[in-house]
Amino acid sequence: MPTVNFDLYLIQSATQRAKDYTKETVRIVQERLIDDARREDRVRDGLCKWCFYRRANTLAGQMFTEYTCWRCDRAHLHHNTAVPRLCADCTKETGLCNACCGDVNGKQRKAVP
Repeated sequence: MPTVNFDLYLIQSATQRAKDYTKETVRIVQERLIDDARREDRVRDGLCKWCFYRRANTLAGQMFTEYTCWRCDRAHLHHNTAVPRLCADCTKETGLCNACCGDVNGKQRKAVP
């Protein structure tokens, strides 16, 4: 005898849950990656769409951490262990994402700034 109640209710509820998850995923992609609902905050923080909306929920240790900017090679202090790759000055000067170094607006670059 099976330990799971394999019946019509199980199938219907699993189907509905999958449809709900799909609908919610499409809504989130539309709101964040297509409409860019928090664009001003994202640009202010110096992040591309992917890093702002998807990487924002990553875990980081709560301690001040020293890092070296990949562009200017100067040492900086960051408020947690999820250190950026670019410092704030280099992010502003170049328009590159401080987390991944991609273009903040998703434009394909032809030269290194």
